[in-house]
Amino acid sequence: MTDLTLAATIVGLGLADALNPFSIAAMALVLSLKRPLLLGVIFLGATYLVYLSAGIVIVSGWGEALKRLAPLVPKLVGSILISLLGLMHIGYAIWHWIAFKPADTNPKVSIKQTSAWGVAAFAILSTLSDLPTALPYVSAIYLIENSGFSYSLAIVWLALYCFLYVSPLVILLLVRQSGTAMIDQLFDKINKGVVWCAHNLIPPLAACFGLFLGWFAWAS
Repeated sequence: MTDLTLAATIVGLGLADALNPFSIAAMALVLSLKRPLLLGVIFLGATYLVYLSAGIVIVSGWGEALKRLAPLVPKLVGSILISLLGLMHIGYAIWHWIAFKPADTNPKVSIKQTSAWGVAAFAILSTLSDLPTALPYVSAIYLIENSGFSYSLAIVWLALYCFLYVSPLVILLLVRQSGTAMIDQLFDKINKGVVWCAHNLIPPLAACFGLFLGWFAWAS
């Protein structure tokens, strides 16, 4: 593979990875909050740093080291940890169904007050949850690792890739800052839609995922 072909492939993978509906929806939610510029920059920066850090960890060989250590962990311990994770998901669903009142489904409900620390934590967790399915990123890292690049040049390529990944978030931030009434209405609708999904879709999905983890732990 020539250098030009390699560069085009990495850029293409980055642009494909950028079309991530979950990160885009999360950014749209953040931009519907008060102080959209500050919180949007925090979400954007945290997402970028987490994605870049994950790539650096893999390129540095730490990922391979963790793979080698995994077989040393007793099977029972792994099953217990997976079971606990499943119980956490089921517990969240049960808590939500008990604590959430039907009156809260009023369409006027929205999330407007969120701290900068809360947005940063949201960005970190949402990005980490996306990593296991980031096939374009894994492919790009594989190409970078096997390209013969020096370590510093590999980090530069990772930084470029991660910038491409967050480019739709940058565009959303710029659009939000245009400040037109139509844009404000659009982001307000997005905010209410995400709140509705959080109340009506996420708890049953969490319960199903928790049951799946319990089954997986038992089967393994």
